Amino acid sequence: MFCGDSFSPTGFDDYCPQNRNFADRERGFHKCLDIIENIKPDYIINQHQPEAFIYTEKEISFLRGNLEKRYNLLCGLTPWQSPDYSLDPYWARLFPYVSRVKRGEPCVKELQFTNHTDAPAQVSVRFTASKGLAVPKNIDATLPPLTSGLTNQKPSDICVPVTFLTDEVGTEDKKEKKIYAVGAEVWLNGAYFGEICKSVIFMEN
Repeated sequence: MFCGDSFSPTGFDDYCPQNRNFADRERGFHKCLDIIENIKPDYIINQHQPEAFIYTEKEISFLRGNLEKRYNLLCGLTPWQSPDYSLDPYWARLFPYVSRVKRGEPCVKELQFTNHTDAPAQVSVRFTASKGLAVPKNIDATLPPLTSGLTNQKPSDICVPVTFLTDEVGTEDKKEKKIYAVGAEVWLNGAYFGEICKSVIFMEN
């Protein structure tokens, strides 16, 4: 079985929280161990390791125990309802990050959300943009419990289309300005996360 960079003969390399290695039992490293237990590969191959390796049942049990300790430590470090919000800088995101449109054409993006809790969550969004762009109206939405972190895998993340209007540009430098920044401030169940969504629009005359 071919694996990702985090696998090693001594366990998991967990040095980059932004890899979205979720801490709950249904996803992340736990799910990786579920796959290994189901497939029972003869070898695990990591292109950065000189030799193939395998995890025994005893080693898998040991790794699961460490993951439980990891979960409890993360719960003590984060103020959010799930520690996975601290591991996931993209739980709320504007997609695509880069858009290209002709001046005067609407720019449509998707606001995508991952819910890391096992209960429905309320999210509120207020948009910001460079001078000259018309921002969409504020958004309030209900997220279903514990989505997958992906838009193409069930239970899928929520996608809300949003439109930035480019035909109201009234600045003097409209012929020269090519790049506009857009963002979104996000509240989850009333807790303010800040302007955590960023995106850009390349404008063509």
